[in-house]
Amino acid sequence: MDLSELIIGIVQGITEFLPISSSAHMIIVSKLFNSSVNIISAHIGTLIPIIIYFRNDIFKIIKAFFSFNTKDENFKLLIYIIIGNIPTIIIYLLLRNFNFIKLIPFAFIFTGILLLLTYNKKGSKNIDLKSSLLIGLFQGISIIPGISRLGATISIALLKNIKIEEAFKFSFLLFIPIIIGGIIIETNLNINIILISMIFGFIGIYILKKLLNRLYLFSIYCFLIAVISYFII
Repeated sequence: MDLSELIIGIVQGITEFLPISSSAHMIIVSKLFNSSVNIISAHIGTLIPIIIYFRNDIFKIIKAFFSFNTKDENFKLLIYIIIGNIPTIIIYLLLRNFNFIKLIPFAFIFTGILLLLTYNKKGSKNIDLKSSLLIGLFQGISIIPGISRLGATISIALLKNIKIEEAFKFSFLLFIPIIIGGIIIETNLNINIILISMIFGFIGIYILKKLLNRLYLFSIYCFLIAVISYFII
């Protein structure tokens, strides 16, 4: 294991679970080390903590799928996950060939503003069809590095008055099919990056849970890293 693999694993593991854009941080790291980053390996590492943390919810969704009980809340959640990923996939297909690197500083600012808007937002509603589509749309625009997928999806959910715990859970469950899809098409995996990002992913999710009701605090970091990235990118 070389230093770049260690740094990539640590940065991915932490930033995937914080609303500060892991993809932009991966680009910054690649610039600093003048090397390419195996994004899929990094995502696989962080997928493991997600599956372990939400294992009960995932089991309930799988059970609801096979029972095909359309009145079951977990079956509805599965439908919302599928529907939510439709705009994500469409946006990805439309924008995947664009180079957004120069937009990173401005994307960080956008994320920071979104996070600021969540100040004192708790929410009182559950996920529904319209909110799942909107959250999926914001997951889609996070293809632009600097727009945090986690920050964008939870922020827009809170702004639509979705309960914060619901937003937290849905944001990660929505992301699982996307990661799995990436794994299927990627063959060149780096086991060192997978292991390191997995270990630090558990740390990242612990930090997120502690600060879940104060996501607006991360806006300060986003504004600072926007300035720093302007001189690095």
